[in-house]
Amino acid sequence: MPLVEYKMERKNDGVTRPSFILSGSWDYNSSDHTYVGWVCSESNRNYYVPDTITTLTKSSYVERCTSIHSNDPYYKSNDDGSSSAVSDDDLTTHLQTRYDELVSMCTERFGE
Repeated sequence: MPLVEYKMERKNDGVTRPSFILSGSWDYNSSDHTYVGWVCSESNRNYYVPDTITTLTKSSYVERCTSIHSNDPYYKSNDDGSSSAVSDDDLTTHLQTRYDELVSMCTERFGE
């Protein structure tokens, strides 16, 4: 799978995404300082990606983001201008769609 969990790298000019992440900085998890990003599939890649990187399937992506939500809730705007935490069911539906959109966008842009 092309979606992975990663941490930023420290370089002389500051903190940046690792060079093997083609697109990302999505779904920050403040508890472990990780992000979600995209790498090409192994068959289409001619660059190094650490073997220890965590690959995210749709279900593990949803589980990761749901875990973030339990500690740091996602909010939605209500019609009356107020905001409220997103329900677990709505969040799951949203995350499944978001996963598909991220994979589609990155596959179109970078190939698989």
